[in-house]
Amino acid sequence: MILPPLNRIWRQKHLKNPELSCEALPENQGWAWKWKAFPLLQLRRQHDQLYDLVFLNPALLQRCQADLADELSAWMQQKQAEIRLLEPPASPLWRAAMLNTGLNYYQKYFYSRALTPSDFPSSAAFYLESLAELGEPAFLADLEAIFEGDPENTSWVARDWNAQKEFEQLKAHAGSAFDPQRWLRVSQRDTSAAEPVFQKIGLILPQVYPDKPNEGTLFYFGVFPALRQQKYGQALHRLGLQHLAQAGVTRYVGSTDVRNQAMQRIFAKNDCEQTRLLTFFHTLGGT
Repeated sequence: MILPPLNRIWRQKHLKNPELSCEALPENQGWAWKWKAFPLLQLRRQHDQLYDLVFLNPALLQRCQADLADELSAWMQQKQAEIRLLEPPASPLWRAAMLNTGLNYYQKYFYSRALTPSDFPSSAAFYLESLAELGEPAFLADLEAIFEGDPENTSWVARDWNAQKEFEQLKAHAGSAFDPQRWLRVSQRDTSAAEPVFQKIGLILPQVYPDKPNEGTLFYFGVFPALRQQKYGQALHRLGLQHLAQAGVTRYVGSTDVRNQAMQRIFAKNDCEQTRLLTFFHTLGGT
């Protein structure tokens, strides 16, 4: 028996519209979609559950929006993946065309700023404990407590959030650059107490990118619910930037849900510039 090429199996099994085709790109780089013989879009693989939309012909898309929406939805459900559109380099016309397909989506703003150690001559008198010192159980307990009610949970990916799963995914994304000494619990001394008493403020997870040692981000940072609305968020974010700069990072990048105005204010106060809009298309069930 002659088996079909692997890059055609998904198309043969799942595509319903014969005018649409989907084939794998070489070397597991993603997927290419066509309408009839015309290139329609490419999905460039970032990791198993995320693909960047790097080519789109809006004029052709208008002719097959409904069918493409059904096909992409089935593809994302089968792959347990989502599609990301970045502006720039993508044109806003690409986003408008994709939104017209009716696919589910959420959006994030992307921010950036240059870092040098001299930008942070001093910081608040925080008491820091690393993941290595605390151990994973205590760190995970704090992560779960902080995540409760976090404004960033408005994005769809947080609906089935699990602290252990998220923690393992973050470690995997950090790859060879993962260092448990750099992920920190932040506390502050209670000056009203006679003996040293420290109140937990939140967590910061400064992370250098494994493939870009001069670039980094905060995988996560957050304040314990009881202390929100007290400007600790800005202080913790700035502390995270300071630790990145001390690690040799010269360019910080970060993102937040477009609905998270509190985080957008923190970015602005800490001199971060909004550089991109990211639109993520997904299925109703999420991943």
